[in-house]
Amino acid sequence: MNWNYFWPNILVLLMSLLFLLAIKARLEVRELSTLRRFLLVAMIRDAAFALAGHPFILFFGDVALVTGLLVWLRRYSGFRRSDLGYLAAAVSSAPLVAAAVLLPGFSTNWVFLLVNLCLFTYLTRGLLDTTVHNTPGAEIVEDSRWYIIGGLAVLMSLGTLTGYRGTPLHQAAIIIFYFAIWLILLTEFQIFHLMNEVTIASLHRQNRNLFGFLKGLGEGIANRVDIDQLLDMVTDHAVRTIGADGGLLLMMDKSMSHLVIRSMIGFYPPPVPVPEAVRHRSEAFHAFVESQPVPLKANILGDCVRSRQAIFIPDARDDERMIRNPGTEQYMITSFMAVPLVVDDSVTGVISLIRTEEQQNFGQDDFAHAQTFAAQASNTIENFARYLEAMDKRRIEREVEIAAEIQSDLVGTVDTSNTGLDVSVLSRPARGVSGDYYSFRWLSEDLLGCAICDVAGKGIPASLVMVMIHSILKLVARPDRSANETLTLVNQGVSGQLDVDHFATMSYCTINRRTGRMEYSNAAHHPVMIYRYGSDAIEELDTPGIPIGIEPEMQYDSVATELHEGDVLVFFTDGIVEAMNSSEAQYSSERLTAAIRETRRQPAGTIRDRVRESVDAFVGQAEQHDDQTLLVIKVTGR
Repeated sequence: MNWNYFWPNILVLLMSLLFLLAIKARLEVRELSTLRRFLLVAMIRDAAFALAGHPFILFFGDVALVTGLLVWLRRYSGFRRSDLGYLAAAVSSAPLVAAAVLLPGFSTNWVFLLVNLCLFTYLTRGLLDTTVHNTPGAEIVEDSRWYIIGGLAVLMSLGTLTGYRGTPLHQAAIIIFYFAIWLILLTEFQIFHLMNEVTIASLHRQNRNLFGFLKGLGEGIANRVDIDQLLDMVTDHAVRTIGADGGLLLMMDKSMSHLVIRSMIGFYPPPVPVPEAVRHRSEAFHAFVESQPVPLKANILGDCVRSRQAIFIPDARDDERMIRNPGTEQYMITSFMAVPLVVDDSVTGVISLIRTEEQQNFGQDDFAHAQTFAAQASNTIENFARYLEAMDKRRIEREVEIAAEIQSDLVGTVDTSNTGLDVSVLSRPARGVSGDYYSFRWLSEDLLGCAICDVAGKGIPASLVMVMIHSILKLVARPDRSANETLTLVNQGVSGQLDVDHFATMSYCTINRRTGRMEYSNAAHHPVMIYRYGSDAIEELDTPGIPIGIEPEMQYDSVATELHEGDVLVFFTDGIVEAMNSSEAQYSSERLTAAIRETRRQPAGTIRDRVRESVDAFVGQAEQHDDQTLLVIKVTGR
C-alpha cells in the first residue's frame, strides 16, 4: 500500500468533506449534495490507487471527477442534449485504454491526452457559457470557474505527462486541485450570506416603497385624487422600488386596439419610430412619445399584451426586438422589462421599466419584484377606478368594501383537490376589512406552505400591514427554505417598517403531501391543534418566539412532525377563542376542542361549519370586535 500517496490526499479530502457538512448544516443548497458525492468519488479513487498502484485508476478517477463537476454545473444550468456526447466520450475512454494496453508498442499517453482534451474542452465551454444573465443562481459558477479550469488544466496535463503513475509532482497537483474545491465551497458560503444580506436589504427597500405606496393611496383616497394621479403614483413607486432609470405605464384604449401612455417617470426612449424633426429636441421628443398611441403589433410592448406574458431582457443593447431611432444613441436602453397588468383574466395595460446605464442590468430578483408589484398595481388600479365611479353614492362604505376586495384578492385560493389534503377556511372580519391573514400556496408539486397571522389593530391600518406581510412571504417562501428560516426572513423584512402598535403574531408551516412531514414555526401565535386519528387525541404543536415586527435579530425555531391519514390540523386567531357573549365570557379553547372532537371524523368543511355554529350559538347577539379566522386541514390519504 502506497501510504505516502494515500494519507495526504485523504487528509485534504476529509477536511473538505467536513467543511462541506458544516456548511450544509447552516444552509440548504441542493448543489452541495453533488459536491459531497464528488469528494467521496475522489476518496475512493485515491484509496484504490494506494492499494493497487495502477495508473488507469487515477486516469478513470479523473474522468469521474470531471463528470462530477459537469453534473454540479448542470444543477444550475440544466442538462443539455449535447451532454449525451460527453457521456459517450467518457464511457468510450475505457475500451480505448484497454486497446492501448493490449496493442504492443501503442502509447497510452496519446489516449490519455485525447480523452482529457475532449472532456476538459467540453467542461470549460459549459463553465464559460453559464452566467448570471442566462442562469439563475450562477454567481457561484462565475466566481469559481477559473479555479476549476486552472486546477483541471494542471491536473490533466501532469497526469498525461507522467502517465498517471502518481509521481510526487502529480500528487502535488491533485492536492492543489482539491484545495480548488475548498475555494468553491467557501465561495458558495460567502455568496449565500451576501445574497441573504442583499435579500434582506432589498426587502426593506421594497417594503418602504410599498408601504409608502399604500400610505399614499390612502391619502389619495382621502384627498380625492384622480386616476391620472394614481397612475403616476404607481409608476413612480415602481421605478423607485426596482431602481429603474425610467418607467412607462400604458393602458388599453376603449377600442382595445392600442395602448395609450398614461404615465411616464424619468426618460423612456420611445418603443415606436420617431420623426426626424423631434429626435434631437428633448422636450419635443418627450412630448411626442407621450402623445402617440402604441399599436399592439410590431413592437415589444404590444407583444407583452398580446402574449399576456412578462418580457425580461437583461441586456437589451443588441436585442432585435428593441426599436432604434437613428440619431438617438444617447437614449440607448441597456436593460428592459415589461409586465402586463391583468385583472380577471383580462389585460388592462402594461408597465415597463428600463435602465440606460452601462453595467447596470436588471437581475432576476428585480424582474420577480416587478411582477409582484404589477400584480398588486393592476388590482389597485382596477379597484381604484371602480371606487371613483361609486364615490358619490357610497363614499365611506365603498372605501371599506374595496379594501376588503383587495384583501380577498391577495389571500386568494389554492386547489387541493386530489392531493390528499382537504382544506377549509372560515374568515370573518370585524370591520369589513380584516387584520387577520392566511395563505395557502404550493411551493412545489408536493409541498404546501401555510401561514396564519393576526395583526395588532383593526380595519384598514391593520389590512395595510397584512398586505406588507403577504408581499414579503410571497418573495421569501421557497421549497428549499425551512419554516423557521422563512418566518425569520419575514420578521427581518417587516421589522423597522412598522410603528410599535402594529406588530403581528404569525405561524408558518410546510406540509409534504406525499411523505406527511410537517415543519412548523411560530411567532407568538396560538399553537396549532392536531387531532391524531391513531390515538383519538388532540394535541398542540408550538415553538417559542415573539411577534414579528419587534426584534429584527430574532431567530425563530421550528419543529417537525408526521401526519397520517385522518389527522386534522386546526389553526385559528384570537377572534375564535376570545369571542365573547353578552356576559363577557369567552368562548375558550376548551369549547373549540369540543367542537373539533364532535366532527373529527368528518370532512374539513364540516369541522369548520361546526366550529362556526358553536361560536355563533355561544356569543348569541353580542357584537364582536375581533376578526375571526379558522383554517382546517384534514389528511385524507396519499
